[in-house]
Amino acid sequence: MIFQLITIPFLSIFRILLKKYERYRNAKNSRDEFEKNRFIILILVVFVSLGFIYYLNMDRNYKNLEELQEFPIPNSVILEEESSTAKNYSWKSSSGTSIPISYRMVIKKNGWKQVEIDGHGITYEKDGYKINITVASDYKALIRVQ
Repeated sequence: MIFQLITIPFLSIFRILLKKYERYRNAKNSRDEFEKNRFIILILVVFVSLGFIYYLNMDRNYKNLEELQEFPIPNSVILEEESSTAKNYSWKSSSGTSIPISYRMVIKKNGWKQVEIDGHGITYEKDGYKINITVASDYKALIRVQ
């Protein structure tokens, strides 16, 4: 009987302390998880913000030409030859035989849809107008209105 009188309060106190420790441990784990998640969220916010700022400002390196139905052309291109159906440009920033992804993004942002790929030529279309871009390693870019 005396043993029960001593152990019951002791066990009750032990249970209360155990529950408080579990709450503390869970709170600490949730705080640690929150800190880890906060760091990941901060990194995601930074990358999304940088991507959004880049997307908004990428048009600054391009100009739209009225004679090419508002097709975007890089500011750094040099017009080398012009005819009634074509404009031949040299673009030093272009490398290899593909169009840089930033230029493709600007073309898409301006409403042009890629409709055909033929070798080094890519055809874009918007409102019934077609523009063909041909890129080669020795001659950087040829843009024709079809």
